[in-house]
Amino acid sequence: MFRSVAIGALAALAVAATAGEPETRPAMNPALSADDDAMVNALVTACMAQRDQRIKGTEARLKRLQEAPQPTGGAEYQQRARELKETRASLKDLRDKHKPFLPLLPPSRDWSVGSIGVPPNTEWRVDQVLSENELLVTFTYWETFAGGVDGGIPVQKPFTSRVYWLKGYAASGLVTGTQIDMSRTVLYVKEAKTYGTTSGGSNTTFVLEVVPERIVAEFNRTFAERSRGKH
Repeated sequence: MFRSVAIGALAALAVAATAGEPETRPAMNPALSADDDAMVNALVTACMAQRDQRIKGTEARLKRLQEAPQPTGGAEYQQRARELKETRASLKDLRDKHKPFLPLLPPSRDWSVGSIGVPPNTEWRVDQVLSENELLVTFTYWETFAGGVDGGIPVQKPFTSRVYWLKGYAASGLVTGTQIDMSRTVLYVKEAKTYGTTSGGSNTTFVLEVVPERIVAEFNRTFAERSRGKH
């Protein structure tokens, strides 16, 4: 029996091109469908946005290390030298090599159609098996609250997500309650889907589609071409 889903307000995924930077897009691979091409370009856009965020964060970290009082010797000096070396190397890698990496999905409250990436939540469970490659699923996520007297040490509490429609995941051998590992799976928020329930009502949720390996391979090629014009 379908489980009722309470759908709240869903914020749009904030992925925007860097202001003032023209974007050059490689021609669409003729072997890809329009849906496949949309997935590839969503991956490239999310990866570039997160790469830019990582560059800014790494630059800020390097500046803090350089401006902080420098240890004069001993273990602290060696530790600071390692941190500086690693931070400079990380920044050079981000700026120069343009290595593609799989972006992370934002928190589920910020999902919208077109969101894409590896989910940060790995404790996924089967809510219902629908077909050989479709499931209703939930996952556990954690929220941080101020804890103790006067808001002392933060406390993390687990919550169960709303139900999502997962498409493209092999359901053979799975039953309700089975835990599934999604830590290496790329998901694409394809659409909002309304489906009928056995009680005669209807529920609406997002369809999460597993991104095939061939799309990830095309993403690697496309990212390498597109990133040559940036940084």
